[in-house]
Amino acid sequence: MRIICSFQVKKIPVHYRMAIVSILKESIRASSEEYYERLYAKANVTKPFVFSPFLKNFRFKGDEIELDELRVIISSPDYEFLLHVYNGLQSKGLSIKDTN
Repeated sequence: MRIICSFQVKKIPVHYRMAIVSILKESIRASSEEYYERLYAKANVTKPFVFSPFLKNFRFKGDEIELDELRVIISSPDYEFLLHVYNGLQSKGLSIKDTN
């Protein structure tokens, strides 16, 4: 299963991938502290997701990337994971689309 998150941004840092991971972690924490602890309290636990960013009309400007839109496709075989990401992102008021 996968979901698409759309962010209306003008600039992001060149090293933006960890920021996306942080957004996902915080959305899980906002949805369920217990599930967050299960995933992130233990070291060396493989996380049940992958993500793919899409940068619309991007241009490199030094240490930043200027763009029109950032879309992130999050895929996971774990429905509980996607449920918590989805609920956490919605609680923050972000635009999410289920692709199934």
